Amino acid sequence: MSWVGRSGELDELVAFLGAQRTRAVRFAQVSGDPWLGKTALLNRARQAVPELAFATDLRDGLAGAPVVLLDDLHLAGPDTFALLDKLIHTPGRLRLTVLLGYRPRQLAPEVQALLDEVDGLRVALGPLSPAECGELVGSASPARLAELHAASGGNPCYLRALAEGPAAGVRAALLSEVDRLGETGVLVLRAAAVIGEAITADLVAPAGDCLPARVRQALDAAVAADLLRENGAVLEFRHPVVRRLVYGSAPHSWRIEAHRRVAAVLLAQRAPAPERARQLEFAARPGDRGAAEVLVRAAREVRGREPATAARWLTAAQRVCPALDVRLELADVLIAAGRTEQGMGLFQEVVGSAGPIAARAVIRYSAVERMFGRNLTARAVLRRVLDTWPDGDPAELAAVRAELAYALHNTGDPEGAVELAGQVLGTPLPRPATLIHAACHSLLAYHHWTAGAIEAAKDAVEQSIVLVDEATTAELADWLLIAEQCVGIVLHLGRFADARRLGERMHQVARDTGQRLVLMRGHLRSAFGQVLAGEWALAEVNLAEAAELAGRIGRPPVLAYALMLRGYLAGERGDLVAALGFAEQAEELAPAGDHPWWAQVRWQLAEARRAMDLPVPADFLAEVRDNLLAPHLEQLTESALRRGDPVEAADWARRCRAAANEPGALAYALLAEARLLLAGGERSAAARLAGEAVQGFARTPLRPGLARAHLVAGMALAGLGERAAALGELERASELFAACGANRLLEQTIRVQRGLGRRVSRAAGRVAPGELTAREHQVAGLVSQGCTNRTIADRLALSERTVTTHVSNILAKTGLPSRTALAAHLLRG
Repeated sequence: MSWVGRSGELDELVAFLGAQRTRAVRFAQVSGDPWLGKTALLNRARQAVPELAFATDLRDGLAGAPVVLLDDLHLAGPDTFALLDKLIHTPGRLRLTVLLGYRPRQLAPEVQALLDEVDGLRVALGPLSPAECGELVGSASPARLAELHAASGGNPCYLRALAEGPAAGVRAALLSEVDRLGETGVLVLRAAAVIGEAITADLVAPAGDCLPARVRQALDAAVAADLLRENGAVLEFRHPVVRRLVYGSAPHSWRIEAHRRVAAVLLAQRAPAPERARQLEFAARPGDRGAAEVLVRAAREVRGREPATAARWLTAAQRVCPALDVRLELADVLIAAGRTEQGMGLFQEVVGSAGPIAARAVIRYSAVERMFGRNLTARAVLRRVLDTWPDGDPAELAAVRAELAYALHNTGDPEGAVELAGQVLGTPLPRPATLIHAACHSLLAYHHWTAGAIEAAKDAVEQSIVLVDEATTAELADWLLIAEQCVGIVLHLGRFADARRLGERMHQVARDTGQRLVLMRGHLRSAFGQVLAGEWALAEVNLAEAAELAGRIGRPPVLAYALMLRGYLAGERGDLVAALGFAEQAEELAPAGDHPWWAQVRWQLAEARRAMDLPVPADFLAEVRDNLLAPHLEQLTESALRRGDPVEAADWARRCRAAANEPGALAYALLAEARLLLAGGERSAAARLAGEAVQGFARTPLRPGLARAHLVAGMALAGLGERAAALGELERASELFAACGANRLLEQTIRVQRGLGRRVSRAAGRVAPGELTAREHQVAGLVSQGCTNRTIADRLALSERTVTTHVSNILAKTGLPSRTALAAHLLRG
């Protein structure tokens, strides 16, 4: 096992060993749970002081050896404990150092009491931090690292087993602990592994086909050996990895019969379906319709929070008693669990069928098709399903119609989409299904918004928000794929607080219920809002999470949106090569014209190419210009002016004004017009409009937009000779640009400040693009947003010590004297 962490503990041990020794017996105790690294730590300490001779038997210490190392003291015999007692109570004039390594849970109480009397060094090993676990497993996303850290409890042995599978040496060592229990003990522990969770003697006895008295005795021995631990009235393995190794060591045929015996007992006890399913998954015989029904019922109970488990149980039910509706439900659950390709393939085999779960399955299928850019396919499938839909639950029918309305809207039939959404809204639905109405209100709001009917859009969005707010968490979990479509238009209409609140609630429900499709889209939507708000370090975290989930789902084209945002951030930091690379990847992945965000992908590529002085065809954005948002149109205005093309700039500014349908968009339109006026020499009018833009942005969380407005206001005032007012605007722009890491515009601001005679040190806070690592960029951004090291550690799944190291490295690289200076002036490359 690679050496990771424990540096502080090693320093303590080495210092203890190297300290001046008098005629006395000294003790150092290293304790901790199994496989936390006690032996590795003791061996490292031994290697660090090669001048000392180490013995491994107390008798050698009594005979004059300077250091005795007793590892695995919990396994020692009575003779060793008797000698240890003698050394502690009648040490004589020995000059001896004793190092003890042991597992406290497996130490006899009388021996623990003896050690408690001893003075000296005590090192109690705890779990590794998330950062240290990251070093062990190599590259992993924050989400995957957090998942492994939680599952392993920070234990390096379990971590490796979970990430890579247990190594042969680890497997042998763990099973050797089991073998010490003897033949009956091994049998009983294997029976316990068959039960899995909530182990009790009345289940272990039939599982192992053993007498109850022998079972209780063997279970007590397993608890004493710390292979099982007490949890109230039941027992559990000390870790799932141990349970899996014990289970795997039993012969296959024996395991199957043990499962059948336990299943029979649970049936007699009328146990809940999930408890029985854990046994029937392995024990059910082909044709056992009752067992299949239990497996399906259990899968429905856990699918929201454990989709992978539900998929296993539905697979077992299908194997036992094949049924069309079970295959359909299995396809749905596989997609929910992130096994998209397998679930989609299975769904396509039965897509024309219907049943009690059909609506949700069809909706999930459609959502995945749309996510992969196959809107026309989704539309055709939804029509076919509706054509064959039997009489039944109106909510199920309304849900599929609502999904078809979205598919129609995304494939260029807004009139058909609006008509169908109106039909759904005209259908009374019971309370749990009113989220379907919320989604239809959102679609109508989006239609009104794109048509310029802002008041109608606001009314529709308000109705959607009310319905979502009224929904319970259980209702959201049930219709989350429908409901999450409501958030986007709320953001577009400038209701940032509502969008964040709704998005965070749905994100939490998606995380709690394992709905990865919604989770991925939630990360992307959060990142978009954070980019607009200047919370770029948080945006990077969300983009990394989205990329991780997209990789598990199969790299859908929606990943292009994440690449586009990463390209934008890189370009604003001044890393033009990275910006172009991300933009080109995004274009390759995105289906041209088949997504509303295709326009943003195209825009980012055009701007990245221009920044690198690469040619961009005149009609490059012609296909998408009507779908660009106000922030993009304002930046296109700036870009055209920078290239000396006022005619093109005026056209973009005009479009920006036409898109000014909410306060933030209006502020961008004012800013674009101020740029035009400034370029035309109308400095007074430019300063006035830029000031209005500042006031508009100040009422929103759009901090990068606010910084841009301050910059233009400062430039206009400088042209009017109003130096003090100009410097005030520029200083505010500089602070805002530095806070989010907008390297390109901060440099422009510095140039204008210097032109006014203000001394601004570029050395303080200037690093070359790429000099900071990706993690340092994230940490620096969070520091500049006022986050403490503890807060940063929690958000990035790092240890506080690691964050402190990152902050020190950032300050050293940038030449800044403090966190305050970093927050005010940090430039990130």
